[in-house]
Amino acid sequence: MTTHPPSPPDPPDDDDTLWKQAMRDVSPLPGDEQKTILQPQPDPLRIRPRSRQTVPAADPVLNEAPGPGLDRRTAQRLQQGRMDIEGRIDLHGHTLPQAHAALERFIRSHAARGSRCLLVITGKGETRAGAETPWYEAPAGTIRSQLSLWLEDPSLAPLILSVAPARPPHGGSGAFYVLLRRRRGT
Repeated sequence: MTTHPPSPPDPPDDDDTLWKQAMRDVSPLPGDEQKTILQPQPDPLRIRPRSRQTVPAADPVLNEAPGPGLDRRTAQRLQQGRMDIEGRIDLHGHTLPQAHAALERFIRSHAARGSRCLLVITGKGETRAGAETPWYEAPAGTIRSQLSLWLEDPSLAPLILSVAPARPPHGGSGAFYVLLRRRRGT
């Protein structure tokens, strides 16, 4: 009868245990006694607390390729802020219900007039975080975070062709261009 050597133990499930096992026989180089091995820290960009009061939404942005019904030249003009702005609304200081209602009235009235490009100013949001709080943990604007949801609502979506972040002269990251669809055959 032959005896077999014992099988190796199963690998550990987590990275920390695996790292410690791999480094258990390592000794520091001469002169490196004071240096400590840094433990991997969680990436703060991946672990962001989410507000339970609002549904987080991505900022509406124009994709590289124009969407259906939007030619490349118009998409570039919109993105570069070179279209005539035919209406603007500033939602600063509104509550969410007030801002939503005002935005809906504004878009509907301009769509009925045949306007093409609108500027919606949401603001960047208050930063109530202290100086020691990193930018990625600072609260985003509530109205700004809800804008894409409102524009995708079935009552407004048929009127809107595209949305792009505004250029700095028009409000930068606190404002958006909204391109309305052309009225055909009226």
